[in-house]
Amino acid sequence: ISTRSVVNGPFFASYEIRSSSGALITSGLFNTEKPITFSAKAGESFSLNIPLRKPTNFHLQIRDAVLTDARIDGETLYLSGKAAPVYVFHVPGQNSIGAKDDEGGVRIQKPFGNRIAEKYKESRYGKTSQFSIFDEDWRFQTDPKNDGIERGFVTPNFDDSSWSSISTEDWWQLQGFPDYHGTAWYRLKFQAVTPQEGEIARLFFGAVDGNAEVYLNGHKITEHILGPDFSGWDSAFTAPVNRRLVPGENVLAVKVTSKDEKTASGIFRGVSLIIGTPLPK
Repeated sequence: ISTRSVVNGPFFASYEIRSSSGALITSGLFNTEKPITFSAKAGESFSLNIPLRKPTNFHLQIRDAVLTDARIDGETLYLSGKAAPVYVFHVPGQNSIGAKDDEGGVRIQKPFGNRIAEKYKESRYGKTSQFSIFDEDWRFQTDPKNDGIERGFVTPNFDDSSWSSISTEDWWQLQGFPDYHGTAWYRLKFQAVTPQEGEIARLFFGAVDGNAEVYLNGHKITEHILGPDFSGWDSAFTAPVNRRLVPGENVLAVKVTSKDEKTASGIFRGVSLIIGTPLPK
């Protein structure tokens, strides 16, 4: 299964499934109520066209499938993977979606912030003692007066129970705040272990669309300021946190300020904590 451009639906992403010759097999809108089904013969291949032009999230599971890397040498296609009723071909790094083995099949999803963090971990760390993905269960509050620090938003014991829930895998405009542009805050409570001698603890941000200030347990640990023409809005960044991380409960607060009054804003490619022994340089 490969990706191609499609037309976006008004609320859900639309899709097309085409044969290897380009003939349309079926099309429709993604939704969570019914699976996409179509008839196929053994040995046939198809393309699933998924929209990439607009910020639409999707999680798809292809049952009874195996994730397989494909390599073409001349006119020969080489596959590396286990035998399965259905293969899902994936070339790593070729597109912004992610594909991975899932229970009973293969999952394709966008965005794929945790996979970005996994790649960072694999390239920078040897043995890890903690790898936590913080994509869900955040608290969120707009701050139109930009006085959140004065109101105590960064303090660990601040009561954020009345704040909204939000994910860090999508812009806040697509999670209930469509018309808000300005400053807003994210807060998260999480558990951590104590880094051992020789280990490095880092917070990893897949991307933040806007200027960001990051506070851990009340202390500012880093900031991510966009460059000219908003460069860096889709770039990952990390911050060492050995000095501020405590065993047990920790509180992370992130202040994000929109880059303008027209485009999307917020943490949209996930947040992770990685603790482990770095690989030799």
